[in-house]
Amino acid sequence: MTRYFILRGIVWISMLLAVILADDSRSADNHLAFDANHWDLERAVVTEHLEQSCIMGTAQLKDIEFTNGVIEYDMAVDGRRCYPGVRFRMHGPGDFEEFYIRPHHASDPAALQYTPSFNGITGWQLYSGPGFTAAAEIPTDRWFHIKLEIAGTQARVFLDESVRPVLVVSELKHGLRGGSLLLQGPTDGQAYFANFRMQVIDDLVFATPLLRDPPEGVITSWRITSPLPVSRVDRERPLAKQDLGDVSWQDVTAEPGGLVDIARYHGRTGREPDCVFARTTITATGQKLKKFEFGYSDQISIFLNGRILFTGNSAYRSRDPSFLGAVGLHDAVFLDLREGENELLLMVTESFGGWGFLGRITEVGGEPIKQHPALAAVWDSGRTLSIPESVVYDAARQVFYVSNYYNRIPGDNPEGNEFLSKVSSIGEIEELTWITGLNRPTGQCIHGDRLFVVERSGLVEIDLQAGEIVARHTLPDAVFPNDVTVDAAGRAYVSDSNQGVIYRYQNGEAQVWCTDLALMNPNGLCIRDQHLLVGDSGDGCVKEIALDSRQIRHVACLGAGSIIDGLTSDEHGNLLVTDWNGRLLRINPEGEQTELLNLTVPQYNCADIAYLTDRQLVVIPTFMDNRLLAYEVK
Repeated sequence: MTRYFILRGIVWISMLLAVILADDSRSADNHLAFDANHWDLERAVVTEHLEQSCIMGTAQLKDIEFTNGVIEYDMAVDGRRCYPGVRFRMHGPGDFEEFYIRPHHASDPAALQYTPSFNGITGWQLYSGPGFTAAAEIPTDRWFHIKLEIAGTQARVFLDESVRPVLVVSELKHGLRGGSLLLQGPTDGQAYFANFRMQVIDDLVFATPLLRDPPEGVITSWRITSPLPVSRVDRERPLAKQDLGDVSWQDVTAEPGGLVDIARYHGRTGREPDCVFARTTITATGQKLKKFEFGYSDQISIFLNGRILFTGNSAYRSRDPSFLGAVGLHDAVFLDLREGENELLLMVTESFGGWGFLGRITEVGGEPIKQHPALAAVWDSGRTLSIPESVVYDAARQVFYVSNYYNRIPGDNPEGNEFLSKVSSIGEIEELTWITGLNRPTGQCIHGDRLFVVERSGLVEIDLQAGEIVARHTLPDAVFPNDVTVDAAGRAYVSDSNQGVIYRYQNGEAQVWCTDLALMNPNGLCIRDQHLLVGDSGDGCVKEIALDSRQIRHVACLGAGSIIDGLTSDEHGNLLVTDWNGRLLRINPEGEQTELLNLTVPQYNCADIAYLTDRQLVVIPTFMDNRLLAYEVK
């Protein structure tokens, strides 16, 4: 179960506290007026906008040491490209934590951004995805509210009076410390700040952050050089063949996920791009071919045993105008290793947005990196399906139904013409396009002679006897309806993964059934006894909701970053759970977990599964791999 804890820190110098509390211009609601008593306004403009007194530009609070508490302010933006936000726990102009918004990326996954800055290099390209970036609707031409709650090494952000955090930061990269505070924005009318308030609170309660399992084969030990101006270096020649004189090396250890943030160790030498060399040793027991998956910012050259293998450019906007250059394990080369020690050498160049790299070594081929002895492969449908998202078994007709999330079948295929496939009980495709005219179908379930399917617009009802759509049911204010299950009374429950909502459909009407704050990004659903089990991808936990009282308890947590897509129970009371990233797990009634299958290295997804109790057969859609895989669970 998720544990809660109270983080405590020293946040005020007693003398400073007395001064601020005595200041008449600081009101009872902790409002700090934009005046010279409180702020350094040298790079800001005090003005009025939309009937509010406010500032444009950059303003730093005077004589403040902030550690834990709440920061609030109102903003107004016009939607143009800018990055206004707040820097906190500052230890100088290039050493801080930062939260900012991208008004020009409103609703995109990177609309909101947390990033640290080390040695004058703000690393937003290195820190992307859950815990760092989030999507949000950013209003234009009106005032909206931003609130940051900060405690220890965690933070959460609320936008425009939302009751749920729109971004949860599980690890502030500078750790627990105090520092100064600054509002940062442009001075050309793109963004304004108003109504700044700050409270010091030492007892904010955050859930214990879940640890993300490191990728299999990630390299954590490297040696890097001091920075070198790129103008001195040939990007296609190994270090030993360049006339660079003596270079110094230092040992560095990557973060648990494999990231090496070079800015933690070195700043830039000047205005032109810099590079470092990084090397590690790979030992092979014989001549072998291995796969090196990697990510980098901004440019990279890769050498193996003194030979160039790859050069690449992943800089901001280098590939298209919207390209951010976020770092991840997105590229790969193959290493022809000789017996004994092999030197892997990287040259990593920085120009803007974060200086770092990560990499891992994996086997070549599509074999799982872990298959529990309890599993035995039974059949494989072949790569014929079109992004299979979920599978459900019709015992009366002895067939599977598969939702195909994209229509990649050749022909005129506009969005909204996705389909369901019919697959035999032994994995043969009977009708590839059995039911058509669906819009991004996801979860499915069967009740009687009805098949319920979730699509973008709501819930679709299909008559299995006739094999046709008989009704569509709208879900009020749905954003991303995802999975569906039905209880013994015939009531259908639908998860909305973008707004922490569970809908219930009965008697021809769909209503919001549960919006508890404990639900973050509900995904997979199933009914067990008198409870709705929910896979919450927001915190990687399986949760149980009582159907009568709607009380929620935690069942088990799979780890940060887990996308709990498939959820069902077996004949022994165990849960079979899929993490969309490529894992199948079994959770017993005591909450103990066993990893049955791990397909993360060949990068096969594990989407929404079906389990056949009488055959003890689990069937897994592999999403972008376009197959169904069937395993007997012994």
